Amino acid sequence: MELTTRHEYLKACRILRRAAGFVRSGWIQGDAAADADWCTCDPADPAAVTWCAVGAIEAANDTRPYADNVLMEMLLEAHVGDAGKWNDTEGRTASEVAAVMEAAADASNGWGVWQGLGRKLLEAP
Repeated sequence: MELTTRHEYLKACRILRRAAGFVRSGWIQGDAAADADWCTCDPADPAAVTWCAVGAIEAANDTRPYADNVLMEMLLEAHVGDAGKWNDTEGRTASEVAAVMEAAADASNGWGVWQGLGRKLLEAP
C-alpha cells in the first residue's frame, strides 16, 4: 500500500468503517473470528459471523494483500494502542469498538497519522 497517496489513505478509512460494520453485526473477544457455532475460523471465511477489531479489518479488506491489514491495524492502534489487547479488555463492548474504529477512520489528524505510519514501518528492525 502506498503510504504517500491520499487515495490509499481514503481506501483504508473506508475499510475501517466497513470493519466497524462487521463488529456491529457480530463481535468477539479472544479470537479473530468465529462461525455461528462459536468455532474459531478465518476472519475472511464466509462462515464467520463474529469478529474482533483486528479480524474485522481483515474481513472488511477487499483490496489485499496482508500488508494493507497491518497498516489499517496500525492506524487504529494510533488511537487505542495494541488493538488486540484493547479489543479483548474486560468490559469492552461491540458498540465501543465499532465507534472507535469509525472515529479512527474519521479523525481530523488521520492523514498525518497515516503518513507517519511509513516512518514507523521503516524504523522497525
